[in-house]
Amino acid sequence: MKNIGERIAELRREAGMTQEALGEVIGVSAQTVSKWENGNTAPDISLLPVLAEVFGVSIDSLFSMEGEAEAPVGRDGWEKIPETLYDGFFRAYFKIWNAGGGSKKPEDVRQYFSDHPEAQSGFSSDERGIIYFNDEIGLVWLSGPEDTARLLRDEAVTELFADLCDPVFLEVLRFFAEVNPSTFTRFTAASFTKRAGLDPEQTERALALCEKHSLMIPEKIDSGEEEPLTIWTVAHAPKIRFVLGPMLAMAKRFAEFRNHWWCLRG
Repeated sequence: MKNIGERIAELRREAGMTQEALGEVIGVSAQTVSKWENGNTAPDISLLPVLAEVFGVSIDSLFSMEGEAEAPVGRDGWEKIPETLYDGFFRAYFKIWNAGGGSKKPEDVRQYFSDHPEAQSGFSSDERGIIYFNDEIGLVWLSGPEDTARLLRDEAVTELFADLCDPVFLEVLRFFAEVNPSTFTRFTAASFTKRAGLDPEQTERALALCEKHSLMIPEKIDSGEEEPLTIWTVAHAPKIRFVLGPMLAMAKRFAEFRNHWWCLRG
């Protein structure tokens, strides 16, 4: 079995990279790469995900430990959960609505939404909460109008909106929305610059904004260089998928809003 240094050398040659090129991508010198490959030193454990991502392999592959692929786990049931819950929520909503004397069939409303993407349905409680539906969103918010006013004065919210106007921050958010979060969890500024297609100045600003909004966490390690090397870890990749995505979908609806309703109360 090859040791980690031999494996790095093998993968580097397969990628057609010199020691200088690999060091540049990671943010270390060619001498440090040479020491790894000769077995004089080994890369810090925090650099393993960076090396794996640069070479496009798993961390296990760095140690020549990859075995037979496991049989895939059936995911059909899980993949249908969002649609199943949306449909159930939708049907429950109109069942309650019809209890007041209405006769709206959920399947008819969903078909109408499909035919008219600008349409929506909404309910606003006189006491607390709203319900909102369109062709892709089913939303319950247990708050009142005063909470909207409060959030518009919230410093964290206003700062986020201001930062979302930064094109570099938007580009980085787009990058992390598209990249597989399980394969790109740790990186250096140099490797991120290359991977995201930014220049070093843009990377510095982007990472600062990501740290500000708790998306990335920096950690300094000893890589064998004179100065410590900063490793960045993706802290909250789910925040982009579970929070940012729906928020942007609602923002787009707000920006392109048309007063087109099928069932509205409030």
